[in-house]
Amino acid sequence: MVAEESARFSKGDICVQGGPGPDAANVYCGGDPIEWMENLAGWLLARRYPSLPVNTYTLAQPVCEDDISELFASCISQPGADNDLLSTLGPALGLSSRESSGSYDPSNCQIFPLIRKKLGGGTVNFGELHHHLAHEIGLTSELASLYLALFVHHERPEHQIQLADRAALLMADGDPLLGASLTPDLIPLIAWNNDLVSNAMSIGMASEPRFNDVRHHLSA
Repeated sequence: MVAEESARFSKGDICVQGGPGPDAANVYCGGDPIEWMENLAGWLLARRYPSLPVNTYTLAQPVCEDDISELFASCISQPGADNDLLSTLGPALGLSSRESSGSYDPSNCQIFPLIRKKLGGGTVNFGELHHHLAHEIGLTSELASLYLALFVHHERPEHQIQLADRAALLMADGDPLLGASLTPDLIPLIAWNNDLVSNAMSIGMASEPRFNDVRHHLSA
């Protein structure tokens, strides 16, 4: 039955807005409907984002949501971090180089200049910048959050992520983060949170610490 559907659909036309669609025979090939969807999704994504600022063609495996926390821990050298994933994915993502033997090295990162340009030396809404990276540039949501956190950790002069009043972030040891902002010194101490975008208000140049920031350091 699936083979019959494949043969029937492969003789049709795929219509998309703004131009010709993909060759149906290239989409409906094989006997696995999941493969059909992957073929079509790949064509649509390549059409929408023809030039990504990451070297996807060198990726040995897909970058999955579960990989982000491990990449974050490896980049900031948290205790117990496994650098194997950074060695595998880092060069393509601009987070390490072939010469760095799997250690964090963003010297060839193509995302940081995009963030720097959007900031323009000032402060912008975190959600809007995240949306730009994830929807206009073409990164996944988790990768966009990862690059923004690493940018704050890496960039000089210092930058910070201002958090929402009820932000729920944890330190790597499981204690709650009491501060109102993420600064370069705190980035290596936090546990990764995939929902960073809903906890952050703005990102920009570092400012004078607020009361909650002082409270956090005093408690430490």
